[in-house]
Amino acid sequence: MRAECRVRAVTDGKLKREGEKLSVAGATKTTLYIAAATNFVNYNDVSGNETKRTVAMLKRAVKRGCDAIYASHLKAYKEQFDRVSLSLPASKASQRPTIERVRNFAKGNDAQLAA
Repeated sequence: MRAECRVRAVTDGKLKREGEKLSVAGATKTTLYIAAATNFVNYNDVSGNETKRTVAMLKRAVKRGCDAIYASHLKAYKEQFDRVSLSLPASKASQRPTIERVRNFAKGNDAQLAA
């Protein structure tokens, strides 16, 4: 298998590349877009082109922009993680200092510490 990672910097300043180093000067904002891919197609096929994949991913990402990507991520995250909530009642144990709570945890009266 082959893998590739590419980074594209978008900035309002001056971007300078020196070998493997990247420097930005005079910027108020710089966004780093990172894409990674392998040549994996399926368990029986590793003929994919990791370079084409990372180049295409970065092109799409830069076109969409950081704010749109973040909003999309947040929406997808919330769909998964806002489905459930857990509320544990406070107890006398939860009012004590953490070190004491850890010491007494085996007594089983501090569900909030576990949470």
